[in-house]
Amino acid sequence: MLLFTLEYVKVDVVTVSASLSSVPAYVKYGFKFNGDTGISAGLVYQPMKIELILSHYNQL
Repeated sequence: MLLFTLEYVKVDVVTVSASLSSVPAYVKYGFKFNGDTGISAGLVYQPMKIELILSHYNQL
């Protein structure tokens, strides 16, 4: 589902607030750490981002 979504975005950078348990999956897809962990609504998250070459994901 993530690759499908990245295929259709029209921005250069996608950011997420990843739950700590999902960080390895985001890393697998090329996301990088983007700051220190934080807490929102009692949940710990890791800011992450991926810089896209828009045509790159259209080839996957």
